[in-house]
Parts: sequence; C-alpha cells; structure tokens
Amino acid sequence: MPNLASDLPGLHEVSTLHSVGLRSIPSTPKSAFLELYLRQNEKERIIKQEKRATRQEKQFRGKLASLDKTMAKLFKTASAVMKGQNIASVLGKNDSPEKRKGMVLGYPK
Repeated sequence: MPNLASDLPGLHEVSTLHSVGLRSIPSTPKSAFLELYLRQNEKERIIKQEKRATRQEKQFRGKLASLDKTMAKLFKTASAVMKGQNIASVLGKNDSPEKRKGMVLGYPK
C-alpha cells in the first residue's frame, strides 16, 4: 500500500485546470500577455528539467557500467574460488616482497 498519494502510478500525468490552462475568470484581450508570460515560464522550467534528466541519465549509465565491470571481476573471483584456484593468481596479484614496487615510508616516533 502506498504511503503517499504521489506514490500512486500515473498520478503525475493527471491534467488539472492549471495545466490545461482554464481559468475561472473569463479571458480578456489584455490577459493574453499574462498567459504568454506564464506559458513561457512553464516552457523554460520544462526545458531545464529535461536537461537535468538527460544529465542524470548519463550519470546513471556511467554508474551502471562501473557496476557491471566490478560485478564481472567479482564473478571471476567467485568462480575461481569455487574451482579451488588461488585468489591472488586470479586477480593477477603477487604478494611476494620481491615483486612489490614502491617505497616504505617511515613515520617519526
């Protein structure tokens, strides 16, 4: 059961008097300028929202690609463990001190 009315499917697509453009006061020729202004503001808002959604979609696709790569590595490791192979050899890591590269840092006492 949805907790909020906004969780109901299709609720955001319901037309209201405001979205249709109907007013309780009859329109006059002078009110056309106000209607144009309101429609322009709504158009700009929708364009900004579309750009934001496009940017978010690109971010989501990047995150999904990253997750796919990570999951492929984990699957490879998990299947190797199931076969009884050494995890370090599967991952391409060698823990021998001769093979390590880098420098040991000493901290002052």
